This record gives sequence, C-alpha cells and structure tokens, in this order.
Amino acid sequence: YSVYSFEVACDMAKAITSYTNSDYGIGVTGKLNRVDPHNNSGKDNEVFISIYYDNRFYNTQIIVDKKTRRQNKELIKNTIITKLEELFI
Repeated sequence: YSVYSFEVACDMAKAITSYTNSDYGIGVTGKLNRVDPHNNSGKDNEVFISIYYDNRFYNTQIIVDKKTRRQNKELIKNTIITKLEELFI
C-alpha cells in the first residue's frame, strides 16, 4: 500500500489518539486536485478517512469531485462530521 491508503489513515488515527491520550482520533490521507511528484501511486481525488475509537477503526473512502481544494476539504470535513455523529449520537 502507499501513503494514500486505509492502512496509513488507520495508523494516523490510532497514533493521534495515543499521542493526545484522547478517546478517538481521525486520520485522513488522499490526493486533492494536485499531482504528488513524490508519490505516484494512488488515484487522484481519492480520500481515505479513518476514525479510531474504542480499539476499532471506522473507515470511509470518498471520491472528491469539487473544482477547488477548499470545496473538497469542506466535503471531507462534512463526511467526518457525519461519521462522528453516527458514532456518538
């Protein structure tokens, strides 16, 4: 797998949970409207989101299709909020 994968998103989510001694953590990785010259693998505009909570990973993969990075980040943020609401509400 590459830096753009569920494995990396999961590692990020678990690491931040441990580092901050928090109840949950979120890891996000993917490409947003830009070519990454250092990492040729992975599809463009594919984003991997992992939420680590209670020793489990809750993963979501989305395709971002907005015209700007800002709009794509908003889409990612809204997806994360929706997933958190599903877990905690």
